[in-house]
Amino acid sequence: MSEDGLIYTTTFKTYHIEIESGEIQLSRAAWIEKSDKFKNQPGNFDPYFFHSFEDPQFGLSRFDKQLVESVVRLKTIHTAKEGDETPFQLHDCSHIAIALSILYKPWFVVGIETFENNRNANPGYGPYISFFIGDKEAGPVYIPKQEESRLMHIYNFVYSTLTSLSWESDDARLLLLFVRCVLRTPSQRFAVLKLSLEHLFSEWHATILNAALFFEFLLTKESHNYSKGIQKWNEIFTFAQIDDESIDKVFRYRHLVAHSNPTKAIKVIDEWKMKIGFDDLKISELIRKVIWSTAKNCMLAVIENDALYKRFQSEKPD
Repeated sequence: MSEDGLIYTTTFKTYHIEIESGEIQLSRAAWIEKSDKFKNQPGNFDPYFFHSFEDPQFGLSRFDKQLVESVVRLKTIHTAKEGDETPFQLHDCSHIAIALSILYKPWFVVGIETFENNRNANPGYGPYISFFIGDKEAGPVYIPKQEESRLMHIYNFVYSTLTSLSWESDDARLLLLFVRCVLRTPSQRFAVLKLSLEHLFSEWHATILNAALFFEFLLTKESHNYSKGIQKWNEIFTFAQIDDESIDKVFRYRHLVAHSNPTKAIKVIDEWKMKIGFDDLKISELIRKVIWSTAKNCMLAVIENDALYKRFQSEKPD
């Protein structure tokens, strides 16, 4: 049974995010806040939380100091009654982080969860941390006052999509596949009893396969012709163009990952590497940038131009 007057608050510290306002209210229960009092908070946070967490998350515990010292945090609240009666409609800090990853190009980190209620002075802590991929050369994410309404619109799309309980909807699947393109995640864990098999499926494999799924779902009805899908997209979304040659390389690499004898894909990739003069390391960084930058541009275009997206959905090829 719900307790009247009991309010739960969850916060996550951020790194590489700056805001002009002291507070951005995205909904009745979600905020981005900035205050000097958040610096060096939580004061008694133990970095061992990160190291004891089941997944090392690519060593993201190295951001523990920057997160503690940050003056910017994400915050959501809910009542005990809402937690009891509508648990799947609660606002979540992850919704804010996803919205930020759609609107802004620079990378950022969110982590160190604090959760408390208004009747307990001793907060709890969580080890969860996420790295959102983005531009390495740009400065931090900066949210000016004039973009707050735009961010609110994107947040509402993310929140309504992820709390609709309709996981078969196109919006929900597209958003899920987008997140897999911009979130730096550990290698997929595969194990049979004590036999670990994750070495057979690296983070690079996951990046390529997830990106190919995103673009196939976005650009085609039945995954048959993504190139014609790009042509149709560029015809409709003239302000958010997709580079056909770059996305083609994503699919060539997917072919390389998924097939034992990808002769044609190898030939195309080798010729491309020779043409631009890049080694494998530079190529992998270029492909990653193609993936996250194109996915962000497309997702933003979809959310902010609903009529055009509906037209594209009706006209995109099989």
